[in-house]
Amino acid sequence: MFIRFSLILLLLTTFSFAGDRLGEGRKKADAEIFTDFKAIKEVLENDQLSNNVKKIQNGRIAQQKKKLNKEIKSYDIPGKNEFWKFMSELWVVQNISKLKWNFEKPDYGLDDYFARFLEDLGYYEIKFKVLLLDTSLVTHFALPTSGRDALFLLSVPFIRVMDLSKLEISILMLEDYMRSNLGQFKKKVTPKGLTELLGSNFYKKKLDMGIFNGVLQNYSKLVFNTGFNFEEQFAVTKQMQGMLHGKLKYWKSYMTLLGKISNLVKGNVVYKDYNKIYPSPELQINWLKPKKEIL
Repeated sequence: MFIRFSLILLLLTTFSFAGDRLGEGRKKADAEIFTDFKAIKEVLENDQLSNNVKKIQNGRIAQQKKKLNKEIKSYDIPGKNEFWKFMSELWVVQNISKLKWNFEKPDYGLDDYFARFLEDLGYYEIKFKVLLLDTSLVTHFALPTSGRDALFLLSVPFIRVMDLSKLEISILMLEDYMRSNLGQFKKKVTPKGLTELLGSNFYKKKLDMGIFNGVLQNYSKLVFNTGFNFEEQFAVTKQMQGMLHGKLKYWKSYMTLLGKISNLVKGNVVYKDYNKIYPSPELQINWLKPKKEIL
């Protein structure tokens, strides 16, 4: 009986001890799990904080790059189309005292008429601006601008003194437009080194402003003094012949226009220097006359 009791007690003691050991093991395991969870949580939190820091840093870097790119872009030199438009408009503003374009202008209805005239010749969607001048110093010009667009200078005293019709004025402007399309103006005012600069960037580089000042000076020299040579005038005249010869009304008006200008140059001292700019209306008429056959 005692033995049996002893065995039962031993067993109970053993199980109790094992239970205590098991309880201690569970507590220890639970503590280890808690410690591990806490460590993992701290790692995750540190990870998240690190990610947030990285996001902030990346955001700052992106902003700095954006700011730098914007600054670098501000040093861009316009491409050829934008450049010529800018230079022509700048030159017109700089020479307001000579060109005298700031006055109350008469409405000749030229814009609509000239647009229809161009379309009749196959030139569609040409953007142009006609700047009327209250001076005889500059009679007519087409300044270079963007692409196929045009900026015309047209003297009101010049067209009035000859009593030009809208068709004759349109033909005069067409001749200037052809001259511009042939690149004659650009060729004469482009200094050495300009072509390589157009469309480039001068960020942290020294820019030679003398090149751009040279362009403006060449504008003035060409418009006010030197004009075009005989070869250039011949090329324009023959191109006009090719365009207008098949349209009798336009062809007759072109010949009439050249005759009016020729008579003006010969008889009006105000326009004595016209042939220096456009040589010469009389010679143009001779170029366009049918050649006589020698029998």
